[in-house]
Amino acid sequence: MRSRNGDHPLLHFGCALVLGTTLGADEYLIGYRLITQNATVAQERLHVTPAMQPCQGLLQPPLTLSASDTLSTTLQRHRDAFDAYLRQHFLHVQHLERSVNHTTSSLTTLTFPTACFEVEFKAGFATIALIK
Repeated sequence: MRSRNGDHPLLHFGCALVLGTTLGADEYLIGYRLITQNATVAQERLHVTPAMQPCQGLLQPPLTLSASDTLSTTLQRHRDAFDAYLRQHFLHVQHLERSVNHTTSSLTTLTFPTACFEVEFKAGFATIALIK
């Protein structure tokens, strides 16, 4: 419906709502795996790749970090904060322990399955939000 001045107020509101929530944000697929053997880090992998298709789901509360050049270096620099953020949402833990001839060995694997995140770089900060 047109207003008296010829504008379409509903159209303007809809465009502002859509552009305001997605402007400047990119979507990435991020996966993480940490393997410890006998309480020592044996392997750590962080996979970051741009999403090829738009992700579906609801945005979770964001994490804000001071940004580096790339998302990978930002996440590596703030590994503890990002690990805590991942643990809030879902994290798989697998633990194996063996004892042979009075010697105990353990292997623990922490896995965050690959998930979609919305990332926005602005004014030296990166805002990262999981899309569930």
